[in-house]
Amino acid sequence: MAYSDEIREAAKRMYIRGVLPKEIAAELSLNSSRIVYTWAEKFGWDLLVNDLSVEEMINRRLAVLIDKDEKSDQQLKEMDRLIEHHVKLLRQMLTLKPKLKNA
Repeated sequence: MAYSDEIREAAKRMYIRGVLPKEIAAELSLNSSRIVYTWAEKFGWDLLVNDLSVEEMINRRLAVLIDKDEKSDQQLKEMDRLIEHHVKLLRQMLTLKPKLKNA
């Protein structure tokens, strides 16, 4: 099935914001999330996201999840895991700063 440029652009914006392909497909009524992966590869969307740090990716995904009015149990668990990971990253950065400063 051919999709309009508007649908593809909406998918691109969502993908770059950190929305999962499965969620993009559901929101835009696409036949499958596979089309999102195909577009990302074909049009280089991954290159736009690859330059982000882990911290930025976590923040983007959290922003997407926080914006949802109705969150599933899976989404709440994902938020918990992302927050835990973010805290670990911050702790690591704090312990590395003094070591780097003294080097």
